[in-house]
Amino acid sequence: MLLVCLGLLALALVLGALIPQIPFQARGDPQAWLAVQSGPFAPSISLIRTLHLYDLYHTLGFRLLLALAGLVIFVRAAEAAELAWRAARSALWPPETFSFWGASADQACAVSPLAPEAALPRIHDFLASNGFRWAKVSGLPLPNLVAIRRPWALWAEPLVYIALLLALLGLAIGSTWGWQAEDWVPALGDMRAVGHETGYDLRLDAFGSEDGLASGLCTYQSQITWLEGNAPLRQAWVSTGRPATLRGVTVRQVGIVPRVTLRGRDEAGKPILLLPANQDQALTGQVDVRFLSPDDQPLVLLPGHDLFLTLAFVPADREGRPALDVTLVRNGGTDAEALGRLYEGGTLAFNGFQIELDWDYQPVLRVGYRPAMGLVLAGLALALIALAVSWLLPVRLLWIAVGEGREEATLIRLLTPRGPAKIAWLPQMAARLGEVLAHGD
Repeated sequence: MLLVCLGLLALALVLGALIPQIPFQARGDPQAWLAVQSGPFAPSISLIRTLHLYDLYHTLGFRLLLALAGLVIFVRAAEAAELAWRAARSALWPPETFSFWGASADQACAVSPLAPEAALPRIHDFLASNGFRWAKVSGLPLPNLVAIRRPWALWAEPLVYIALLLALLGLAIGSTWGWQAEDWVPALGDMRAVGHETGYDLRLDAFGSEDGLASGLCTYQSQITWLEGNAPLRQAWVSTGRPATLRGVTVRQVGIVPRVTLRGRDEAGKPILLLPANQDQALTGQVDVRFLSPDDQPLVLLPGHDLFLTLAFVPADREGRPALDVTLVRNGGTDAEALGRLYEGGTLAFNGFQIELDWDYQPVLRVGYRPAMGLVLAGLALALIALAVSWLLPVRLLWIAVGEGREEATLIRLLTPRGPAKIAWLPQMAARLGEVLAHGD
């Protein structure tokens, strides 16, 4: 049950990372936001829309999954803590404790010609020589023992569960009170209110490559200023993998997009009309086209000629260089022709027209608030550390049942709780105990 819950939770987190999630301010009209989304995991896909996967972290199913996983982990933590606490006390073990081990506990057997009363002292000596502490199991007619080595290592398992509970608590807090704003593609000097009752504004002051080369988009960085009213609060540089945070609100640079300038002329050298699809009025000679996201493919129409151009940004080709793909579409969209891939601007000719393209880059910034993410990371780190300790210094816990076997022999059964990996040491230990008990003298 635990593995199923954790697997479903991991699947939900992966889907939430792959599928674009609706920004906080767009939740009032999700249909309008869905209509403009594109890409292979666009939230406008019917299945994603039906299951509300575009707002996954706020769905009832995700919160029920968090609650179910938390309940299962809590029960496991209580059982593991009870076992560790009882082992630390070294007191008498009641038979009910074996129920926590489960009926599928790993088993191995040893046989001795000695009677049970004579075999017990040798078993005690064998356990002591191998570093085990042992205690009797009360209330059973036949001798039963619980032996343990490294009892303190039993606390690693409840610690793993407690760490996972902390991580789940962080996820619950983040999904309830966290938010993410729509992506922002600013020009130099542009300002935008952060919103969400923070009272902050953001301003883009500078943008460019760290090394001055345009060949690597990952080297681009943005200088932003936090303002409250007209008063600057903080200035910071953000780039891919290097966000800036103020009082829990984080600004990330999640991509780069081009801002393209097109100039068109006919065979006589006269400027032609150009109409970007996001504008209502055609301009003569020159237009500026802005990308709303790296996946955006804006259109530029040539009014009166039944032609339009499609622009597609390629962040990195096979050689890692950014480029711009230009496609000519004729006959109302039924006939498409790739005009070329440009790396540093250039001129394209078609149907007696010449289109000159030039561009620079703008950042794509994303503002969000993710409370308790430190708790999630700390919980996962603690769980990994506890797992590593339990793997490097494993506990040895045995239930030893001594009873009569066939032909007046004594049968010793060794049982240990089953873990995620196959237990290899138990048969070896049973064989060594059998050798110790093999002779009656």
